[in-house]
Amino acid sequence: MKPDGKCTECRDGWTGDRCDQCSDGRYGDDCQEHCSAGCSDVCDKSDGSCQCKAGWYGALCQHQCSEGCLQNDCEP
Repeated sequence: MKPDGKCTECRDGWTGDRCDQCSDGRYGDDCQEHCSAGCSDVCDKSDGSCQCKAGWYGALCQHQCSEGCLQNDCEP
């Protein structure tokens, strides 16, 4: 730790001056969960929710639609 209280290096999954925030692409307790590949942007760092890419659905965009479906709200 630097004299100003800022971290010099954070553990895996953490970021911020004091290593107290989840890195982009991570969420949950101890920032150990990875955002779904179906997320169109960075997921919420507390619960993993996100906007789904076209062709994906589910609370965490964890389900891929059947081939040929390109709508964000597509379900099997």
